[in-house]
Amino acid sequence: MVVARHGAIVYEAYFPGKDQRWPQKHWKEPLAITNHDASTKHDVQSISKSVVALLVGAALDRGLLKCIDTSLLSMFPEHADLRTVDKDRIRVRDLLTMTTGLRWPQKPYLSMSRRMEAAADPARFVLEQPMDAAPGLVWRYNNGSAEVAGAVVKKATGKALDQFAKQALFDPLGIDDWEWGTMANGDPGASWGLRLRLRDLAKRRRTSSGQRQPMAFYGGSTGNG
Repeated sequence: MVVARHGAIVYEAYFPGKDQRWPQKHWKEPLAITNHDASTKHDVQSISKSVVALLVGAALDRGLLKCIDTSLLSMFPEHADLRTVDKDRIRVRDLLTMTTGLRWPQKPYLSMSRRMEAAADPARFVLEQPMDAAPGLVWRYNNGSAEVAGAVVKKATGKALDQFAKQALFDPLGIDDWEWGTMANGDPGASWGLRLRLRDLAKRRRTSSGQRQPMAFYGGSTGNG
């Protein structure tokens, strides 16, 4: 547990607990009790989605992605055979808000995600799903949306998702100890593959004056920290 305020860590404590590891091959293994401290990288699961959204924003800020209202399938000409009137209306924005309208059953639990992560082309697996609603109207939790958002970052930047993350986010924040698990095709898992230290999760980029602000530590940590 880390509590940060105004760029400073004001409370920090660590406790033993179970820690799940990426990738899919570990899912059926029992989770071991692990001792944690400030150097422990945690399986942050769906926080990975938020990091991918930040990277979409970084690509947009750099002019590498022109607009989040761009038609999604226009970025994937290799999947032109999947185009329909409804699918042509899906925008990059809809990936970020999980409102693509693409079908994504939640039961059996994670079955769709496991099929996607094992696919030779995870983005195509997602895009070939049938439409359940018009794009932009209905919110449904969808791990596939995050994976396609990761593919959008790769398309826009010409870099693998983890390479662009290092350049645009991790290096500027001084995050030098991280892992990003990969899917069967070798791409980083955008929906939940990232492992980070808690102190790094608490970092922020700049002060109001625009200068980089280092993380400060007030007092001592407790527990195993």
